[in-house]
Amino acid sequence: MNLAMNSPIKETTKAFISQFETGEALPFGETKRQQAVGFLQNAVLPGQKTEDWKYTSLMPITTKEFQQPENYASRSLDICNIPNLEAHTIVFVNGALHSVNMLPGFDSDLMIQSFGSMNETAQIIAEKYFAHLTPPDLDIFTALNTAYGNKGTMIFVPAKRQVQKPIHIQHLTDTNIPIGIQHRNLVIVWEESSVTILETYHGTKQNSTFRNQVTEVIVAENASLSYFKFQHEGRNASHIEQCNVMQQANSQTAFFTVSLSGEIIRNTLRIRINGEGAHAGLKGGYLLDNIEHVDNYTEVHHIKPHSTSNELYKGIIGGQATAVFSGKIQVYPDAQKTQAYQSNKSVLLTDTANVYTKPQLEIYADDVKCSHGATTGQINEEALYYMMTRGISKTEARKLLIGAFLEEIFNEFGVKEVEEYVHRCIQEKMDSIH
Repeated sequence: MNLAMNSPIKETTKAFISQFETGEALPFGETKRQQAVGFLQNAVLPGQKTEDWKYTSLMPITTKEFQQPENYASRSLDICNIPNLEAHTIVFVNGALHSVNMLPGFDSDLMIQSFGSMNETAQIIAEKYFAHLTPPDLDIFTALNTAYGNKGTMIFVPAKRQVQKPIHIQHLTDTNIPIGIQHRNLVIVWEESSVTILETYHGTKQNSTFRNQVTEVIVAENASLSYFKFQHEGRNASHIEQCNVMQQANSQTAFFTVSLSGEIIRNTLRIRINGEGAHAGLKGGYLLDNIEHVDNYTEVHHIKPHSTSNELYKGIIGGQATAVFSGKIQVYPDAQKTQAYQSNKSVLLTDTANVYTKPQLEIYADDVKCSHGATTGQINEEALYYMMTRGISKTEARKLLIGAFLEEIFNEFGVKEVEEYVHRCIQEKMDSIH
């Protein structure tokens, strides 16, 4: 390769990394951190010639200068609250821990702690599982988070515990300057336990922000996890996340991702089903306008036999927005009797909106049931006309159809207050889309 041609990429990468080379080190994971620092010395940002980033340009991120998050003044956190929701909460504002609030009857064996204030037991667990599923050299963003990130959440559910109320991780950006935030989640659900986690992102202003996040999830035998991620930080907010999940035998997971605003959002979700009888559900929805961009990249690895997965991503794209979906199902040679299904459905509201979809199957076993598919179209004019003949305005009919289209993504989460809240947010955004 021509080094002269490559040098601008290297210089851009170096300048980008240098913005995050600050912060106190965590009290665990030093070996992994040093591996990440070493990887970054020769790393380059992915370009659109990189297959997995073919339709997502990083220029809106790499051409900005992000500063360290500013201190948060005493302002309202109401934007983060979901009406009538009862949940244990941990709140981060501009990347820093703001508060931890536990409901009455909180089980003291259940750990909900920030990385900066862990007790000794939590640090021992974190030392063992930090960067366990996400190698420090997986990519430049993972390495950056591992090397220099020092903020995060650890959730540890002991064996045979059913956490009755959801755990809500709230993220608020409230800033007058462009800021860069690095956050990390470590979630461990031990044998025969169950928990519901909600993670929401909101912003009060339209300033440019960049969030680089890594989430690692371990779900042990006979355990279950429902995880909902709601992204609504603003149209100038960028969010790149790597989420890696390991499931053991007879475990159940359900992952929901709803994206309503963002300059660049890249959600990577990799699930390794490493036990018989396990099931993974993946659902994603997005409603985009203007020049917003959402890229959902998924991988489901069926390693053991008799496992199942079901994946559905649906989006509404208007304005000059762009949606990207790339999903891979890989069935390993020993994973006989696997059942895996994948679907991506998109509706374009304008001639200038774009969608790129790439479903993939890699099957190395011969006794499986697998399918994948993708459809792209426009809003159903017959249904729209029918509703208008019944006295419903075109605007309201359009909102109803779009709400119904996306509702399939989150109507099985099982927390009524969250489902109602997301539905209202979708309807509110529809008011601004023409």
